[in-house]
Amino acid sequence: MEVLIDEFCDIFVSYRFKDGELISQKVADALKDMGYSVYHNTDRNHKGTFPDRLKRVISNSKDFLLIVTENCLERLIADSDPDSPDWVKEELQEAMKLGKNIIPVMIEGIDWPHLAGLSEEAASLINYLSRRENIKLPFNFEKEPPLILLCGKLDSKPNAGGKFRHQKNDPKYVNLDVLCTRLKQEANEGNPAAMYQLAIFYRNGLAGEARDSVNEYYWLKKLLEVNDESDEVKKYKAHALWHIGGMYYNGEVPDSKQSITESYKYKERAEKLCPNDFPSNALSKSWASGVEFNYEDIIRTFESIDLESADAIIILHMAEFYDKYGNFASAIDLYSRISHIYNNASYRLGRLYLLGVDSTPPEPNGILAAFYFKEAADKGHTDAAYELGRLYFNPPVSKTRSKNIHQDIEKAVKYFKIAAKNNHNAALYLLEWIYSHNLGIDQNFHKAIEYGEKAARDGSIDAMVTLIRLYQYEESKNYERACYHAVKATEGNRGAALYAGYFFLFGCGCEPNLNEAKKYFKIACDKQQAPEAEYMLNLINEIEQKGSIS
Repeated sequence: MEVLIDEFCDIFVSYRFKDGELISQKVADALKDMGYSVYHNTDRNHKGTFPDRLKRVISNSKDFLLIVTENCLERLIADSDPDSPDWVKEELQEAMKLGKNIIPVMIEGIDWPHLAGLSEEAASLINYLSRRENIKLPFNFEKEPPLILLCGKLDSKPNAGGKFRHQKNDPKYVNLDVLCTRLKQEANEGNPAAMYQLAIFYRNGLAGEARDSVNEYYWLKKLLEVNDESDEVKKYKAHALWHIGGMYYNGEVPDSKQSITESYKYKERAEKLCPNDFPSNALSKSWASGVEFNYEDIIRTFESIDLESADAIIILHMAEFYDKYGNFASAIDLYSRISHIYNNASYRLGRLYLLGVDSTPPEPNGILAAFYFKEAADKGHTDAAYELGRLYFNPPVSKTRSKNIHQDIEKAVKYFKIAAKNNHNAALYLLEWIYSHNLGIDQNFHKAIEYGEKAARDGSIDAMVTLIRLYQYEESKNYERACYHAVKATEGNRGAALYAGYFFLFGCGCEPNLNEAKKYFKIACDKQQAPEAEYMLNLINEIEQKGSIS
């Protein structure tokens, strides 16, 4: 499946072919030379329906450059013709609708027309554009100073401009083929550290042309068979168990289905073997502040209210109070009275039934949770749509079978997409995750990257980490983009720091840089004990002594 990586450029250049092709190409090339990610459509066929492809490119971009030439301006102020649509106008309207940073690039000699005499539509469009910050550009411009002024108005930042997109290994410091040959030899001789590192290399696509789950799993299992109970080997075995747990969660174990249950089993074994390496997540706490708080007085006030005649908003406030302070039976009763009025009441009912607080001991009720989430989602509640999707994606399993629902990936995708339309970050990430695997719907790297890039722009570290992997597959290879996300995500994710270290050491998508590689491997060690990072730091020490490994 071909993934059009150019759909994820930061800058979209819009122009009229008749008199804007040369100048727009020159602007695009100059920006690319300066390290910006630029989409410049070279398709001369601007007839027919405005394509979804261009809508996706505009949606993914940060900046929209409108090259304002004479013919471009003539078409913008002309009345729309359904038989001959103007793609430039449609591109502009799409960018306006999405709130992009629109910058008119005024070619020398072009000025905005007077609004008098224009149609209402044209006057509105010209009025909007003329109020935007613009840049005057001579046809025969040089990079400086006009382009420098333009760059100052861009939301986008320069990157490597595609120079390192397909670069997997620059052997300045390490020849990967030589290193992998050495690791395979040591692993076959029974060296636990080499077995583990070789598995990690297969996982990250460094020991072959692409990621190789079969060989990754093989060497992790071989490591677990090593008859050595020393602390060093225990550490490697614990991390091997953790990675196998991750493989089960991702549906990557060869000849096995995805299994959340098996994933937890392996990760629990890892925690028991090396508890200091896999700390449990602390429970978050919440508290009230700002006013004098007397629970008993509030309850007495509530008890004096006639629920049959009370306004729905009063009942909602009472339900939220009981919900917040743990009287879940009262909260459920009150939410149920008004769920047909307030979609948030339906949503909270879904949450409470999902938590199982209606029974003692608590037991999740997937059936009722799904019912109320759907009721809220159908009324436009974004979080409810997300929760319903998550419920179908990973349903809880209760001892009481009548409370259980079955996993349904297609329904999960349906409701995640509803939430994603409203830019729900977690829904965007899970759509990326589902489409990047093969879990009952067609694997689709193009859609995975599309959703992942959107989630990443909103700050999702998990989405960035998944993108690192996606950009290393043959179908969507872009090591430069993978390196970009690894560096960006490294503050919040140990795995991203490891990737960044690998990329800078081997020159994957970037110039090799020994100091940067060392920095990121140290971050991985500091965040959580990582045997693979320790191994690579030792390798860097060897390189510093020898000059290279080749």
